Amino acid sequence: MKTLKCKECGRSFEYPRKKDCCSTKCRDLNLRRRKFGIRQCEQCGKDYIPKRETSRFCSEVCTLDYGRYVLQGREKAEEIPCPVCGKLFRAIMDRGKRRQYCSKECYVAVQPLVQSFERVCMTCGTKYLTAEGYSSEYCSEGCKKAAFTLTCTICGKEYEAQNRNQVVCGEECRKEKDRLCSIESYCKKDRHKNKTVIGKCKKCGKQFINKYGEKRRIYCSDKCSKAHSKKLRSKKFKAKVFERDGWICQICGEKINKTYYYPHPKSASVDHIIPVSLGGPDELYNMQAAHLICNIMKGNNPSPNGDQLRLA
Repeated sequence: MKTLKCKECGRSFEYPRKKDCCSTKCRDLNLRRRKFGIRQCEQCGKDYIPKRETSRFCSEVCTLDYGRYVLQGREKAEEIPCPVCGKLFRAIMDRGKRRQYCSKECYVAVQPLVQSFERVCMTCGTKYLTAEGYSSEYCSEGCKKAAFTLTCTICGKEYEAQNRNQVVCGEECRKEKDRLCSIESYCKKDRHKNKTVIGKCKKCGKQFINKYGEKRRIYCSDKCSKAHSKKLRSKKFKAKVFERDGWICQICGEKINKTYYYPHPKSASVDHIIPVSLGGPDELYNMQAAHLICNIMKGNNPSPNGDQLRLA
């Protein structure tokens, strides 16, 4: 290993063969220094190594500052005193003309009374003067911010609104508001008669409002519904039905062969005595063993042997 010295930063480093710079960063700086040289920033006057040939400023901050306070790209905006309050401000270009006052309040104070008129602040109620054509509704930025600080009608949290008609703080509260408005409009049209509005979840026991007055909804969420259906699809649950009925089809009365599997037409399947589409429960007493073909042919019709439920 050889002990070398970086040509850019001057730091000592070890490397097995000859090398000019200690790192990629120093190598890039050295290449740009040799190619473009050292320049002086036109905004702050600081020396810097440019990244490209057309570079004029040392950083993005100086670029934006130069573009914001420069007249036609040639003359730098100077700080001058306001003729009303005496405060120093940058005389930047505004709508093609150089600014003469530090704020709108100072501009309104020196305007003729014909061009100014009185307004009342919508937040604090104080009267203030404004120039003709200036359609502000608040006397200061503080009053404007206070007017747009609202309380969410769903969660009750304070938030800064984009406009005064906004009533919710975010997307989740907006969806909940739309859901409640849909239920309210549904009830106003008398479609909710003889239908359940408040239900009790069959899985967790929690009370919930049925969406749009659905009478057959028995779960508070998709999570509870999936958990209950997973229980019904389990092998142990189906085996209870088959053992209880003695592996005999309750529709045709023939024996069910245990060695047949789906999709064999004579394989075992679980049938609802009162179909779920007709209001039947998803419970053990409403289920019976049946051949797959018998179950399909029956469809959503009541059982041919009558609607006698089984003993669980």
